[in-house]
Amino acid sequence: MNYRDIPFFSLLFAAVAYTPAFAIDDGAIVTCDQQKKTVKVEHILDPPNGFWKKHRATGINFLDLLVIKKDRVVSHKSKTFQCRFNDTSIKITINPQPFNDDIQGQCGAAVTGAITIVKDDKTVLKMEPFDTSPDCITEGGKIIKTITMAASETAPKVNRIKKPDL
Repeated sequence: MNYRDIPFFSLLFAAVAYTPAFAIDDGAIVTCDQQKKTVKVEHILDPPNGFWKKHRATGINFLDLLVIKKDRVVSHKSKTFQCRFNDTSIKITINPQPFNDDIQGQCGAAVTGAITIVKDDKTVLKMEPFDTSPDCITEGGKIIKTITMAASETAPKVNRIKKPDL
């Protein structure tokens, strides 16, 4: 049996089943609170249309960090945010983590991110993935919902939740 023996609609259903639409708009918002001297990173799932344009200065859609040519991820970019509190500096760097570099393949439209936090030139969190699922379709995995880093602390507080079924 080859692919020509499989009805077109079965192939179409399989492609849709393996590519969750919500993953395309996954991203993160970074907020510096000068009064509390904290940085909060919030993982955003399934935002409304226009969300990332409105939050361009404080957020990033993980997909925007990929360089795609002819349906392939050919390279990655990163985005860095920095918050300064008196004599403390906290730098947040977000990198993409695509589930598949072939965007037409299984999970190809799905991308998550990884976060690195550096406080005063010391790495306190390194390349921590927002989604710890082994692939884009596994239910029950954990995702980071928020990360809070206080200028007075030595490590961030990471809040993980069960991956929602969207």
